[in-house]
Amino acid sequence: MLHPQLEAQIHAHIVKSPSPHLLNYIIRSAAHSAVPEAALHVFNHLLRRSAPHDHFSFTFAVKACCSLLRRHACAATKGREIHARALKSGHFADIFVQNSLVSLYAASSDVDSASSVFSGITFPDVVSWTSFMAGLARNGRIAEAIAVFSRMDLEPNPVTLVAVLSACSRLRALQLGKSVHGHRLRTTHGDRNIILDNAIMEMYMRCGATDTARHMFTIMTHRDVFSWTTAISGCTRNGRPDEAISVFRAMVLCGEAVPNEATLVSVLGACASMAALTSGKWVHSYMDMAGVGVGGIAGNALMNMYAKCGDMASALEVFHELPEKDLTAWCTLIGGMALNGLGKHAIKLFSLMIRHGVQPDGVAFLAVLSACRHAGLVDQGLLFLSAMGRASCVSPEKQHYGCVADMLGRAGMLEEAEAFVAEIMPGGLDGAVRSALLNACKIHGREAKGCKHLVDGELAGGGGTYALLCNAFAGAGDWSLAVGVRDAMRRKGVKKAVGCSWLDPPLEQPTA
Repeated sequence: MLHPQLEAQIHAHIVKSPSPHLLNYIIRSAAHSAVPEAALHVFNHLLRRSAPHDHFSFTFAVKACCSLLRRHACAATKGREIHARALKSGHFADIFVQNSLVSLYAASSDVDSASSVFSGITFPDVVSWTSFMAGLARNGRIAEAIAVFSRMDLEPNPVTLVAVLSACSRLRALQLGKSVHGHRLRTTHGDRNIILDNAIMEMYMRCGATDTARHMFTIMTHRDVFSWTTAISGCTRNGRPDEAISVFRAMVLCGEAVPNEATLVSVLGACASMAALTSGKWVHSYMDMAGVGVGGIAGNALMNMYAKCGDMASALEVFHELPEKDLTAWCTLIGGMALNGLGKHAIKLFSLMIRHGVQPDGVAFLAVLSACRHAGLVDQGLLFLSAMGRASCVSPEKQHYGCVADMLGRAGMLEEAEAFVAEIMPGGLDGAVRSALLNACKIHGREAKGCKHLVDGELAGGGGTYALLCNAFAGAGDWSLAVGVRDAMRRKGVKKAVGCSWLDPPLEQPTA
C-alpha cells in the first residue's frame, strides 16, 4: 500500500494537472530504487483513479517488475497483467513498451513470450535486438542468440557486442568472436570501452586462445578488477596456473585494482592445481593484510588450496575460523581428508557434520565414499552407500556407484566389483567405471584376466587411460590388442597429456 501522504500528493496532482509527467517521474524513480514495488503501487493507483498516463507509465511499470523478479516470482505475473493492459489501452505498439516486455519475459525465463513480443515489433531498434539476444543467451539458447545477431540489420552498439561476445564465450565460437573483435577495432577509432574490452578478453580465454587474451590484457590502457580477474581465472582454467599467480602478484604490487572475492578464489584455485603451498600462503597473507575475512567462497577456496597442498593442519585452522560452516565448507574439509589419506578422520568429520544439523547432499556422500576408497575402508563405504537410500533423501547416482566400484577394485575384490556393477548398471559399464576396473586390474597385476573384456566401449580419463590399457596388454604379452588400442587412440584423436611439474618459488611477504 502507498503511504497516505504520498497517496494524497498523487491525488492532488491528478486534480490539478492532466499531465502524466510527474507520475511517470515517481514511477521511474521508484522502479530504480530499493523498493521497486512502490512503482507498481503508484501505477495501480493512477489506473484506479483514471489518472492521465502514457506509454512511459507502462514502460517504467514493466521495469519495476524486472527489478522485483529476484525477490518475488509473482513479478512476472504482474508483468503479464501490465502487458494485457497495454494491449487494451493501445500503448503496446510503442517500441519502449515492447522492449521492456522483451527484457521482462527473458529475465523470467519465458523465452517463448519474449520471442512473441519481439516478433511483433514492426521496426525493432538496436535495444530490441540486444534485449532479445541477451535474453536467449541468458537462458542457455546460445546458438539461437548468435543466429539472432546474424539477422540483425542495424549497427550494433557496445551493449550488443557484449551480449554476442557472452554467447560466443559459452558456445566457444572463436571465429565469430574474432569477427566481433575486428568490428570493434574498425568502428571505435581508438576509443576504449573497458566493459567491451573485458568481454573480448573473456571470450578469448573461454575459447582457449590464452596468448591472444594475455596480449589483449597487456595493451589495455585501463584495467579494472574484472580485467585482472578474467586474466587470472582464464590462465587457471586453461592450464597455466603459474601465469595466474604471476598476474595476481602483479595486481597486488601495482595497486591498479583491489582484488575481490572472485579474484581470490581464482588465484587460490591456481595455487591448488599446482600444489603451490608457498604461493598459497602468500595469498593468505595478503588476505590477512587487506582485512579480507575467510568467510564465504573465499574461505572454502583457501581450505581447498591447503588440502590440495597436503597441509591439512592449516585447512583445519581456516575451517575453525569460518564464521558460518555451511555444507560446502564441510564437504571441502571432508574431501581434503579423503585426498590426503585420512579416511577415518573424514568419516568422523562426516558424522560430526550431521550432529551439527547439516544435512549431507550428493557431494558430501561422494566425499566420504572417496575417503573410504582411498583408505580401503570397504565395509564403511558400503554402509554409506546403503545409507543414501535409507536414511537420507539423496539417491545414489552414477558417480557414487563408480566410486564404490573403484573402492572394491582397489581392495582387490575384482569379482565383487564386477558383480556390483552388473547389478546397478544392467545397461553396461560407462566410461568412468570401466576405467576404474581397468586400473584395479593393473594395480593387482591381473591384466590378462581383467583387461580383455574391458576393451570394448568408451573409456574415461582421456589418453592416460588408453595408455594404461595399452601398457596392460603389452605387459601381458598380447601385442595385437596393444596395437589395436594405439590404433583406436589415433582414430579418435586421443592423446596422452605430457606430464609436468611446477616450481613454487619463495615469495616476499605482501605489503600494504
